[in-house]
Amino acid sequence: MSSGHNTPTTTKSLRFRLGQLAAGMIRTPTCDCEQAGQQSQHSAPTDDEKLTFVSTSNITIDHHGSAHNPLFEREREEFKRKDDSAAFCTAMIKVPQYIHTLSCIVASRVRSVCFQMSWNLWLLFPVTLRRRLYLHLQDTSNQDAFEACRLPGGLALKVTRNPFLEVSNLRFVEANTSIPVPHVYDWVPSQGNDVGDGVVIMTWIEGDNLWNWLADRTHFPDEYYTLVDYLENGEDVDIQGTIAKLETFTPDINLSDASFVVDDLRQAISQLRALKPPGDGRVCGLNGQPLKCLRYHGNRDVPHKLYPVKDVPTFHQILLNQVGWKSIRLPRILQIGEKVLAKHYEIRFAHSDLNPTNILIKDGRLAAIIDWEMAGWYPEYWEYTMLHLQNRNRKPLIAFWRHVNPCGQRYEEELEYERALWHSSGHTFIPPGVVEDDPYDAPVE
Repeated sequence: MSSGHNTPTTTKSLRFRLGQLAAGMIRTPTCDCEQAGQQSQHSAPTDDEKLTFVSTSNITIDHHGSAHNPLFEREREEFKRKDDSAAFCTAMIKVPQYIHTLSCIVASRVRSVCFQMSWNLWLLFPVTLRRRLYLHLQDTSNQDAFEACRLPGGLALKVTRNPFLEVSNLRFVEANTSIPVPHVYDWVPSQGNDVGDGVVIMTWIEGDNLWNWLADRTHFPDEYYTLVDYLENGEDVDIQGTIAKLETFTPDINLSDASFVVDDLRQAISQLRALKPPGDGRVCGLNGQPLKCLRYHGNRDVPHKLYPVKDVPTFHQILLNQVGWKSIRLPRILQIGEKVLAKHYEIRFAHSDLNPTNILIKDGRLAAIIDWEMAGWYPEYWEYTMLHLQNRNRKPLIAFWRHVNPCGQRYEEELEYERALWHSSGHTFIPPGVVEDDPYDAPVE
């Protein structure tokens, strides 16, 4: 029927269309396979649609007294043919998409199977041979000795003194949480030399580290950047005075687009803290193994290696034993930590090394948490206080973590006690008299 003729049937069809538009009933076909110029200019509703139309529209239509008018039946059949044709065309358009998706799935699985078979064969070779090849790849990568280097095939190679700790923790976290972590394919133990030649082969995960990601969202007043430029390029710079001035500025951090990252980190730490600890209250690594504890310095040959401790009070005493200048510092530290030392603490699993380079972000989500060699079972406050130790003197990071509040609560008394210990022991030790009016040198009141 030509669109240029105004026949009664065409008029009725037009009225139906207007009524359907008023009732919100028009369905637009996704594809029209009829030839140009042959498209139907009218379509009629089904019986159900007629009922809906009559009850929802103020437009009345004369059907000439019959619901089975031949003209109406022809319109309904034409509409059905057109609708079926559109559905068929839509399905045909999607067929190549389905084929492409299926082929990608099959190809991915084939690649995965071949990759795993190759690794299984490679693992049959002696450890000494695998270590030699891995160390050669590290030597030719132009990376620092203990910095992970990227290998072909989406792999990463990391040289470390004790790979067993990191491998155990990675596999434990991967098996018991949904936290994104590298998957371990192979590892070889160290030969026990001073340099350390243990190796871990794992997946390489793309992402921007937390420090770089946060820098794009941090702004200081203009004076801050002027002082930074003066510190870097000026002549006869008062370094200490300039740094002291820089520390007085408070950063403005915009986290308007960071809700997913914040939630991901909260959930990740929450999952770690929900893991079931050893039932005997020990501070230790997985399966009762030693810990690599950044706060422990008791063994010169193997720094930070802490053997399992029977309970939290014993752990506290070990840390107190490391305090230097005990006659001056220890009385003050004990006063600060009086409440902490009297409390009972649950044991929780902690990463214990959440410095910004160990957190990777991609496309607005947490991509991975890496470097798990210091993880283990610690007092419940440990993750909170170690976050502040790892990010000390970095105001944007401290502000970010306070916003995240990953432990679900704040441990301010424990943090003050730990700060006193950091100040008085280990690689962060500052001897008495170095800092003017040092509060930790003050006599006990």
